[in-house]
Amino acid sequence: MRTRRLTGPVPDERGGCVATDVLKDPTRTGLGGMYNVMLWNDDHNDMAEVVMALMTVCHLGAQAAASVMLQAHKAGKAVAKTSPLEHAEMYRDGLESKGLTATIEPV
Repeated sequence: MRTRRLTGPVPDERGGCVATDVLKDPTRTGLGGMYNVMLWNDDHNDMAEVVMALMTVCHLGAQAAASVMLQAHKAGKAVAKTSPLEHAEMYRDGLESKGLTATIEPV
């Protein structure tokens, strides 16, 4: 069920105003419209290659890419990036083009 669209400046709790153009939907949870790009562990990609793919495709720094790679290695999967659907699909496709297994999930 959708409610009204809020546009223009809206007062915040500190007495200032914030600009907003948000469709309020009380049935949505989380970040609404955001998706996690999930990187899945596999046994055939070299760790360094995975880090380089994450840096290239997802625009992660070396430490962040290494952290995502290690999380996927240890837990079986890791969040590589969170973004709107169209971007998440692009990141997933880019990781898959590098031979990695990636999926997208709603936040």
